[in-house]
Amino acid sequence: MNEMVTDGFAKQAYYSGGIKNGIGYNLHAVADYKVNKEVTIGGQLGYDALGNYSESTAQLYFRYLFGNN
Repeated sequence: MNEMVTDGFAKQAYYSGGIKNGIGYNLHAVADYKVNKEVTIGGQLGYDALGNYSESTAQLYFRYLFGNN
């Protein structure tokens, strides 16, 4: 890793550690819509946070069930 710093690709090889206390929370929402007995479309949204850290996620999906009689 130090070679990357020496070659100018990074400013430092390691970050100093730290400890952060606080309240963390997350919010998630999911929705599905059944088009017919074989096909479902849906989506999911999420948000997680703690102190200065936050992350958002999103997902869309299409589900097809084979052999559903």
